[in-house]
Amino acid sequence: MVGFRQVLENYELSDLGFRGPKYTWSNCWDNQEFTKERLDQGVANPIWRGMFPEVEVVVENIVCSDHAPLILCLMGKRMNGQGPKRFRYEASWQLEEGYSTIVTKAWVPPKTAGF
Repeated sequence: MVGFRQVLENYELSDLGFRGPKYTWSNCWDNQEFTKERLDQGVANPIWRGMFPEVEVVVENIVCSDHAPLILCLMGKRMNGQGPKRFRYEASWQLEEGYSTIVTKAWVPPKTAGF
């Protein structure tokens, strides 16, 4: 847990909050050992939060797993693949000049001192 908190601090990540059931995990037992916890959460840094000020994390009911699905809503739209247009990756994009640089900059977080 210390390592998780360190990552949150190093990358300035904070909890996005949630709407829906409080607990996101259950051990699914039917006796007095039944346990529920809030284990899953959405986090973001201040830059991302500034880009998506109307973000909302919706916790759905647990159906066929021991974890509840989390749905990310941006500006009132559900971002679970059911929106008006889905993102599709084209393999030919790899052939474009600068492809590796663009992907690396977008997906690899900057190194934080001491981490």
